[in-house]
Amino acid sequence: MRYKKGITINSMFPTRVKGMCAYCQGPLSGRQRRWCGWECEKTAVTEFLVKKGDVPTIRKELHKRDGGKCAGCGAENLEWEADHITAVVNGGGGCDLSGYQTLCQPCHRKKTREDVRTARLRTRDGGLFAAT
Repeated sequence: MRYKKGITINSMFPTRVKGMCAYCQGPLSGRQRRWCGWECEKTAVTEFLVKKGDVPTIRKELHKRDGGKCAGCGAENLEWEADHITAVVNGGGGCDLSGYQTLCQPCHRKKTREDVRTARLRTRDGGLFAAT
């Protein structure tokens, strides 16, 4: 599954202890009910959106992390693509940012062909994704 459909921000960051931040477990003060500050809220929402599969957020965070540099060949390109390190067809959907990499279009096409070939072999051999 590419996207986590049933996930909510409350399920990812439950309030464990009353009066404590759901993200960093720091103390809440005043009218704060869930997050101790803007940074915790922003970081938690970003992590949630990445896990949920929000493409604009994933691309923004990948660009911050990788600067558009291809993990395959090292090329720096404006037309980079976000790639699941473990392909969705092989069980890699619904991951955090560490499950993604930046690839140029030629490297992404090559990796996708390899991922599809792996999935087909697994299906043919009665593996995890075989038809029942």
